Amino acid sequence: MKKSAVCRSLAHVMLALSLVLMNFSGLYANDVSAEAEQITAEDLFISEYIEGSSYNKALEIYNGTGEAVDLADYRLELYSNGAGSPSQHVDLSGELEHGEVFVIAHGNAAEEILDMADLIHSTVVNFNGDDAVALVKGEELLDTFGEIGVQADFAKDVTRVRQSHVTSPNTAYDTAEWQDYAKDTFAYLGNHTMDGVDPDEPEEPEEPGELQSIADARELSDGTAVTVEGVVTVSNDALRVGAQFTTYVQDETGGINVFAYEQKNLPDVEKGDKIKVAGTLDTYNGLKELIPTSIEVIEQDQELPEPIEISLSELQDEATAESLEGQLVQLNGYINNVPDTPAGGGYNVSIIDADFNGTILRVMENALDISQVPSGYWYDVTGIVSQYNSYQLIPTEQADIQTADEQPDPPSAEGIYESTVERITDGDTIHLRDPVLGGTKVRFLNMDTAETYTAHNKDPERAEINANQKYFGDLAADYIGTLIEPGDEVLVKIGQEPTDDYGRLLAEIIRKEDGMNINLEMVRQGMAVTYFIAPYDETVYPEYQAAVKAAKDAGLGIWDPEEPLMELPFEFRAMDDQKGFLRYVGNSDTMKYVLPDDWAEVPVEKRVFFASEEEAESYGYTRSDGEEPGEGNQPEEVEIIPLQLHVIATIWMRDLIGLQQDAHVVINISHKKKTSLLLLTKPQIDWLRMKNITLRVTDGTVSKTFHMRDITKPMMLISLD
Repeated sequence: MKKSAVCRSLAHVMLALSLVLMNFSGLYANDVSAEAEQITAEDLFISEYIEGSSYNKALEIYNGTGEAVDLADYRLELYSNGAGSPSQHVDLSGELEHGEVFVIAHGNAAEEILDMADLIHSTVVNFNGDDAVALVKGEELLDTFGEIGVQADFAKDVTRVRQSHVTSPNTAYDTAEWQDYAKDTFAYLGNHTMDGVDPDEPEEPEEPGELQSIADARELSDGTAVTVEGVVTVSNDALRVGAQFTTYVQDETGGINVFAYEQKNLPDVEKGDKIKVAGTLDTYNGLKELIPTSIEVIEQDQELPEPIEISLSELQDEATAESLEGQLVQLNGYINNVPDTPAGGGYNVSIIDADFNGTILRVMENALDISQVPSGYWYDVTGIVSQYNSYQLIPTEQADIQTADEQPDPPSAEGIYESTVERITDGDTIHLRDPVLGGTKVRFLNMDTAETYTAHNKDPERAEINANQKYFGDLAADYIGTLIEPGDEVLVKIGQEPTDDYGRLLAEIIRKEDGMNINLEMVRQGMAVTYFIAPYDETVYPEYQAAVKAAKDAGLGIWDPEEPLMELPFEFRAMDDQKGFLRYVGNSDTMKYVLPDDWAEVPVEKRVFFASEEEAESYGYTRSDGEEPGEGNQPEEVEIIPLQLHVIATIWMRDLIGLQQDAHVVINISHKKKTSLLLLTKPQIDWLRMKNITLRVTDGTVSKTFHMRDITKPMMLISLD
């Protein structure tokens, strides 16, 4: 349970009294202090709702009643797809102190959400923007988010925070009580502001004192009023999320984060500005901050501090990292994976060295274009040392991430590491207490369990399939909880590829006390299907495939002939996302492979999945129909006329919808005798990949051909130069 501290602390608000009075003048009109006449809430209420990308979903409950509340009297209910009765519910427990919040999150949410969570519950916190949520006390409906019994996309891809003037729950959902923020805004989670609530800390700070160095200011306790001067090392626009104001300032002695929940009348600052900041000190998730009451721009275009050269191993030392917090540094490392989607306004990119010392690059969307940072290279990175419970680096512009001149072999993470289970997310995903290779989220390798999320494809004909998938997903999650539980010591066996596209560790989990391979045991008991994606460990392949055949023959779990899993997990995802099948499937007995749509021709205990025909052939497989890739009747080229926008050509998504599978497409990007650049967006690339399109881009003289099934980039800017 997190301290609300009235946007981290009432001191911030009191220090900014001149600003607050502009918005809440009526509160002080009678000269009655909050301490003398404290405003309290009538009962608990829902204070925040997050429905972001992927599984970034969370709810927050706030206690402003003036006293501790026993949560055993309360439960949360989910009303899916306009249902008039609860689809899912969870009974709450524990005690929620006055001024604190209780956060419930989806188990696959981003780390920023999970770090704030008091309860993981992936069935209730599994809304999609058209589902209502209710807080119930005993048998009495207390508070609602959304209208029960009505299905409408009223809260999709949004963060909503209860307005500060709301002091009571409301059974009639009122949008006027909520403030909207952009998708994947997590900054307000874990705290809430309600007018007049005093969580009794800290005391009113002193007025800002004499000018002092940043290093001296950092040594002072939170709540102390200080004034510092320094050079801005990142423009606040580059780090902006919603209405927040944040930047970093550095002098010759040190650096510090300057942060305010709302910018209001604080001036925009640019990199190179010399500024004077008056405010009060605070700490948030380990990061020392200065909460400003005033910022004065003294000079512009000042020389930036020279970055300090350090190694990733040095950054692992807490004392060294703390001494550099808030300052510009430069280091070298290898980027193995770049996430496809942002979280909380930025991307969390793991960077490691040859010895697997690592940190997170927090790449903000407004700072630079992440698509220009391909994975699989060594980089020289300049950034600001920051912290979010662990130290991380914040690049501030495109030039801060440069491909290194030397490109040694990639580090190999393959090996066995010790850790401890923190929590179980579902049947094939857990979180570790102790990071391995800088990560704590593990996707089990070589196996796949049914999905637990609410289906995206709401076609009524799939209702039974969706319910069946959810049933077996929950069954797998429950069963794995009988094999391992939080606090258990485990061995984490990392294979050839340490992480997946989502930055999760790919591993086998082995129970340390007796050596049980949890991945394999889930397959043996019919709770999981084998799922081998190249590159894979060929030494363990026979044992897993023998286990899945034995479970299937015995009718265990998902193979029960009376009540089987209707769609295997990969099949369900393909149908639910409506992207179709993308991987070629090899038969390890015949050494033949089939096209993605023909996957069912290969028995489950003989399946190996490949990203392309070329990859399948690199493993010694040949086409089952005897044709070589590219042989047979070649389809005629389909010409698509692009939309020309100055030097950039684009195409309409509607032009792609009617393309046949395996079609050949030509796009001429010549425009007024000049050659344009062709921009393809992620949805267009995904569609072309799914359709296995061969794309030829030409200007009438020069051409380039792309086999879209092999394209993994989230965006393409094609030039014929």
